[in-house]
Amino acid sequence: MIEAAHEAAFSVFRGLFLALLTVLLPSPFPSPSSPRAMVLRRHSATDALHIERVAADSDTGERLLEKARRIIFAQHPPERISGDPAWFECRFCDHHGLCHGEDAAAITCRSCLHSTPIEGGWHCARHDRLLDPADQRRACPRHLFIPDLVPGEVTDAGEDFVSYRMRDGSAWTNDAREEEAAAC
Repeated sequence: MIEAAHEAAFSVFRGLFLALLTVLLPSPFPSPSSPRAMVLRRHSATDALHIERVAADSDTGERLLEKARRIIFAQHPPERISGDPAWFECRFCDHHGLCHGEDAAAITCRSCLHSTPIEGGWHCARHDRLLDPADQRRACPRHLFIPDLVPGEVTDAGEDFVSYRMRDGSAWTNDAREEEAAAC
Protein backbone atom coordinates (compact mmCIF):
# COMPACT_ATOMS: atom_id res chain seq x y z
CA MET A 1 0.00 0.00 0.00
CA ILE A 2 2.74 2.47 0.96
CA GLU A 3 4.78 1.55 -2.12
CA ALA A 4 1.71 2.17 -4.30
CA ALA A 5 1.23 5.60 -2.70
CA HIS A 6 4.90 6.43 -3.28
CA GLU A 7 4.58 5.33 -6.92
CA ALA A 8 1.47 7.50 -7.42
CA ALA A 9 3.17 10.55 -5.88
CA PHE A 10 6.31 9.79 -7.88
CA SER A 11 4.27 9.71 -11.08
CA VAL A 12 2.58 13.05 -10.36
CA PHE A 13 5.84 14.69 -9.34
CA ARG A 14 7.50 13.28 -12.48
CA GLY A 15 5.02 15.23 -14.60
CA LEU A 16 5.79 18.52 -12.83
CA PHE A 17 9.51 17.86 -12.94
CA LEU A 18 9.35 17.02 -16.65
CA ALA A 19 7.73 20.33 -17.45
CA LEU A 20 10.26 22.36 -15.46
CA LEU A 21 13.28 20.56 -16.91
CA THR A 22 11.87 20.92 -20.41
CA VAL A 23 12.63 24.62 -20.17
CA LEU A 24 15.85 24.31 -18.20
CA LEU A 25 17.58 21.36 -19.89
CA PRO A 26 16.86 21.18 -23.61
CA SER A 27 18.51 18.37 -25.53
CA PRO A 28 21.99 19.08 -26.96
CA PHE A 29 20.60 17.80 -30.29
CA PRO A 30 17.42 19.82 -30.77
CA SER A 31 15.12 19.12 -33.66
CA PRO A 32 12.27 21.44 -34.66
CA SER A 33 10.04 18.43 -35.30
CA SER A 34 10.87 16.65 -32.03
CA PRO A 35 12.19 18.85 -29.20
CA ARG A 36 13.49 16.76 -26.31
CA ALA A 37 14.36 17.33 -22.68
CA MET A 38 16.31 15.41 -20.05
CA VAL A 39 14.75 14.37 -16.77
CA LEU A 40 16.64 13.26 -13.68
CA ARG A 41 14.50 11.89 -10.88
CA ARG A 42 15.02 10.21 -7.52
CA HIS A 43 12.62 7.62 -6.18
CA SER A 44 11.67 8.69 -2.64
CA ALA A 45 11.37 5.15 -1.27
CA THR A 46 14.58 3.65 -2.72
CA ASP A 47 16.74 6.70 -3.59
CA ALA A 48 17.24 5.11 -7.02
CA LEU A 49 18.15 7.66 -9.72
CA HIS A 50 16.59 7.53 -13.17
CA ILE A 51 17.61 9.58 -16.23
CA GLU A 52 15.30 9.80 -19.19
CA ARG A 53 14.96 11.79 -22.43
CA VAL A 54 11.39 12.90 -22.98
CA ALA A 55 9.34 15.02 -25.34
CA ALA A 56 9.59 18.69 -24.40
CA ASP A 57 6.55 20.62 -23.18
CA SER A 58 7.67 24.25 -23.15
CA ASP A 59 4.20 25.67 -22.34
CA THR A 60 3.96 23.67 -19.11
CA GLY A 61 7.59 24.43 -18.32
CA GLU A 62 7.02 28.17 -18.75
CA ARG A 63 3.93 28.01 -16.48
CA LEU A 64 5.99 26.27 -13.78
CA LEU A 65 8.80 28.82 -14.11
CA GLU A 66 6.25 31.64 -13.76
CA LYS A 67 4.88 29.95 -10.62
CA ALA A 68 8.44 29.76 -9.24
CA ARG A 69 8.94 33.49 -9.97
CA ARG A 70 5.68 34.36 -8.14
CA ILE A 71 6.83 32.40 -5.08
CA ILE A 72 10.38 33.81 -5.12
CA PHE A 73 9.27 37.43 -5.45
CA ALA A 74 6.19 37.17 -3.18
CA GLN A 75 5.95 39.59 -0.26
CA HIS A 76 4.85 36.76 2.06
CA PRO A 77 5.65 33.05 2.34
CA PRO A 78 3.20 30.73 0.54
CA GLU A 79 0.17 29.42 2.42
CA ARG A 80 0.60 26.24 4.41
CA ILE A 81 -0.59 23.01 2.84
CA SER A 82 -2.48 22.46 6.11
CA GLY A 83 -2.87 24.22 9.45
CA ASP A 84 -2.64 20.80 11.12
CA PRO A 85 1.01 19.89 11.85
CA ALA A 86 -0.01 16.21 11.91
CA TRP A 87 -1.33 16.36 8.32
CA PHE A 88 0.46 13.66 6.30
CA GLU A 89 1.99 16.04 3.74
CA CYS A 90 3.22 18.35 6.50
CA ARG A 91 4.87 15.51 8.42
CA PHE A 92 7.12 14.74 5.43
CA CYS A 93 8.02 18.36 4.62
CA ASP A 94 11.56 19.64 5.28
CA HIS A 95 10.08 22.93 6.54
CA HIS A 96 7.57 21.40 8.99
CA GLY A 97 9.15 22.93 12.10
CA LEU A 98 9.45 26.43 10.66
CA CYS A 99 6.01 26.42 9.07
CA HIS A 100 4.22 25.28 12.23
CA GLY A 101 6.20 27.50 14.66
CA GLU A 102 8.29 24.78 16.30
CA ASP A 103 11.63 25.99 14.89
CA ALA A 104 13.13 29.44 14.44
CA ALA A 105 14.12 30.69 11.01
CA ALA A 106 17.84 30.85 10.30
CA ILE A 107 19.47 34.25 10.72
CA THR A 108 20.49 35.05 7.16
CA CYS A 109 19.98 38.03 4.89
CA ARG A 110 17.21 36.09 3.16
CA SER A 111 15.19 36.02 6.40
CA CYS A 112 15.77 39.75 7.08
CA LEU A 113 13.03 42.29 6.38
CA HIS A 114 15.60 44.62 4.78
CA SER A 115 16.50 42.08 2.08
CA THR A 116 14.61 41.73 -1.20
CA PRO A 117 14.99 39.21 -4.02
CA ILE A 118 15.79 40.85 -7.35
CA GLU A 119 16.56 39.39 -10.76
CA GLY A 120 19.94 37.71 -10.37
CA GLY A 121 20.28 37.95 -6.58
CA TRP A 122 19.29 39.79 -3.40
CA HIS A 123 19.47 43.45 -2.36
CA CYS A 124 19.88 44.84 1.18
CA ALA A 125 17.95 48.09 1.68
CA ARG A 126 19.66 48.84 5.02
CA HIS A 127 23.13 48.89 3.44
CA ASP A 128 21.93 49.67 -0.12
CA ARG A 129 23.97 46.94 -1.78
CA LEU A 130 23.67 43.69 -3.69
CA LEU A 131 24.34 40.59 -1.62
CA ASP A 132 26.55 37.79 -2.86
CA PRO A 133 25.81 34.23 -1.63
CA ALA A 134 28.34 34.47 1.22
CA ASP A 135 26.79 37.75 2.45
CA GLN A 136 23.32 36.20 2.32
CA ARG A 137 24.37 33.34 4.60
CA ARG A 138 26.36 35.53 7.01
CA ALA A 139 23.83 38.28 7.83
CA CYS A 140 24.75 41.41 9.74
CA PRO A 141 24.16 42.35 13.41
CA ARG A 142 21.23 44.58 12.34
CA HIS A 143 19.17 41.59 11.14
CA LEU A 144 15.40 41.83 11.72
CA PHE A 145 13.23 38.80 10.89
CA ILE A 146 10.54 39.05 8.23
CA PRO A 147 7.45 39.13 10.51
CA ASP A 148 5.79 36.21 8.65
CA LEU A 149 8.68 34.00 9.82
CA VAL A 150 8.05 34.68 13.52
CA PRO A 151 5.31 32.62 15.23
CA GLY A 152 3.66 35.63 16.81
CA GLU A 153 1.77 38.85 16.19
CA VAL A 154 3.53 42.20 15.71
CA THR A 155 2.67 44.54 18.60
CA ASP A 156 5.12 47.38 17.94
CA ALA A 157 7.81 48.28 15.43
CA GLY A 158 10.39 50.95 14.78
CA GLU A 159 13.31 51.48 12.44
CA ASP A 160 15.54 49.00 14.33
CA PHE A 161 13.16 46.73 16.24
CA VAL A 162 9.99 44.68 15.95
CA SER A 163 8.10 43.50 19.06
CA TYR A 164 5.88 40.42 19.04
CA ARG A 165 3.26 38.72 21.19
CA MET A 166 4.20 35.06 20.77
CA ARG A 167 1.67 32.21 20.47
CA ASP A 168 2.32 31.19 24.08
CA GLY A 169 1.50 34.74 25.27
CA SER A 170 5.08 35.82 25.97
CA ALA A 171 6.58 39.01 24.54
CA TRP A 172 9.70 39.06 22.35
CA THR A 173 11.53 41.96 20.72
CA ASN A 174 13.71 41.44 17.67
CA ASP A 175 16.12 44.28 18.49
CA ALA A 176 18.83 45.56 16.13
CA ARG A 177 19.52 48.81 17.99
CA GLU A 178 22.96 47.74 19.26
CA GLU A 179 25.96 49.37 17.63
CA GLU A 180 26.88 47.63 14.41
CA ALA A 181 30.48 46.40 14.06
CA ALA A 182 30.52 46.13 10.25
CA ALA A 183 28.08 46.15 7.37
CA CYS A 184 27.22 42.83 5.84
